[in-house]
Amino acid sequence: MNSKIENKPKELSIVMAAVCTGQKWGFIDRSGNEIISSRFECADSFSEGYAAVCINDKWGFINEKGVLAIPAKYDKVKQAFTEGFALVILKEDFIFIDGDGKEILLSKYDDVLGFSHGLAPVCFKKKWGFVDVKGREVISLIYDKTYGFSEGLCRVEKNKRYGYIDVQGNEVIAIKYFYAFHFSEGLAGVTSKNGFGYINKKGDEVIVSQYQWGTDFSEGFAAVEKNDLWGVIDYKGNEITSFKYNEQKSIFYYRFDPPYNFSAGFMAVSFEGWYGFINTKGEEVIPFDYVNTLGFFENMAMVSDKRGSGFVNTKGEEIIPLQYEDAQNFSNKLAAVKLNGKWGFIDKENNIAIPFCYQMTKPFRKTY
Repeated sequence: MNSKIENKPKELSIVMAAVCTGQKWGFIDRSGNEIISSRFECADSFSEGYAAVCINDKWGFINEKGVLAIPAKYDKVKQAFTEGFALVILKEDFIFIDGDGKEILLSKYDDVLGFSHGLAPVCFKKKWGFVDVKGREVISLIYDKTYGFSEGLCRVEKNKRYGYIDVQGNEVIAIKYFYAFHFSEGLAGVTSKNGFGYINKKGDEVIVSQYQWGTDFSEGFAAVEKNDLWGVIDYKGNEITSFKYNEQKSIFYYRFDPPYNFSAGFMAVSFEGWYGFINTKGEEVIPFDYVNTLGFFENMAMVSDKRGSGFVNTKGEEIIPLQYEDAQNFSNKLAAVKLNGKWGFIDKENNIAIPFCYQMTKPFRKTY
């Protein structure tokens, strides 16, 4: 792994946002100061100390000083820096590059995904396996599909069935499920002939397969579907909301849409097209008054209705009026909002932190 990234002290990380003015992208700090001048055709947020930028229709990477650390010569960036490597495409060839610009050419493969747990999925002639950080095939290409590793295990597909392998390529959970999710909080959703349930990393069924569908676990809870209705269960399988209501016979009907998972103890749910929030007890704590939401981030949730977009706190109070044309989540204590066709940033008290002068913005992110 790239030592430049490994040894970077986290306290030295800078918070910046990519912004677009006059059709050119640059970067600003939380005070609105231009840190990297607006000179790029496009730019992505920083990841592990590097940001992808487009110059003359070619992509490269800058460092946090704005210096072009990796030449803009690639046709596409498929994945930003993760685990010390970025995945780029040049003339249909997949290439991993590190922070020094050193390349690992993977021209043999038809598709490549990014690294997780030091391994990257690769595909050749419709069969998938894994390469390591030196580009060596370390897990044979014998699967119909592989995904990234999560919590040390990777779901794989073979002959229309799913199971799990470890980082050594050992099949640790039999390939027998009709479908499978990645592991989250120690559990993974799987579908068998009996329905949808959850298994642990030993392959034990810890929540009985009795549901139609479900979501990943988040903060100890997951949403599940039964008899075309949705409810919430905890990690022991206890149902904390009812499934007895339906859309035709009652005004009380949950349909779980994105964002699916709990965040800050709240989950966004919809009722006949209107969004509200429930807590981990299954109680309706924020009414079904909104047409859209992005869920809670930094204890604030973007919500919108016919008035516009604004924010509620965890008490359901509209502490930032729904007055904006559009809004993004809070990130590093600031949120991008749109007013009169321009983007700017506000703080959590609705003070204008950075004026409305941008055509487009991306959230504030730490450079590392």
